[in-house]
Amino acid sequence: MKKNSIFNTTRLYEEDRMIKVMTYRNVPQYQNLQVLLGAQPSIGFWQTTPEIGILKQFCNLEYRGQKINLNKPMYSFTWENVITLPQNWQLGADLYSYSSANSKNCYVKATQQLSFSVRKSFFNECLILQLRAIDVLDKGSDKVTIYSGDIQNYMYNHHQPRNIVFSVRYVFNKARSKYKGEGAGKNEKRRM
Repeated sequence: MKKNSIFNTTRLYEEDRMIKVMTYRNVPQYQNLQVLLGAQPSIGFWQTTPEIGILKQFCNLEYRGQKINLNKPMYSFTWENVITLPQNWQLGADLYSYSSANSKNCYVKATQQLSFSVRKSFFNECLILQLRAIDVLDKGSDKVTIYSGDIQNYMYNHHQPRNIVFSVRYVFNKARSKYKGEGAGKNEKRRM
């Protein structure tokens, strides 16, 4: 059980019944259950991180004078993949998918995002060039309906629309590992 969760709400603006201000409020009690199952296997040159999950809330609130049930669970699936190729090349493919669900006092529609990347490193990982194609299918947006008192708001957020990003990263004074793989526990072994 979470205490003092923050919900969207509306209130009257200076006692004028025609004007409402959207703000936030603390909710004394809010319950949810979240279960995630993931793995990080490496199969030769392929590293993958699949994860499935469910988020179920237990929330009833008053909307337009009636109690409404906002208990629809969210199912999630993420799958991140990296293929390591010779000469410091890497290919990546990531999928994020979330079902429609209730979250606090909101209804959130399903969303997906598929992205690809190509990465090349030079000089022992000091210089990294990366080209990413983000949200290739152009489905990564939030469509949210907020239930607050007697008001219903609809929000459409297109966080990071489909795009291509090229990045260059250079690491100055890369820290070297002081651990050489020898000597750890030698004294203890001799003592035994």
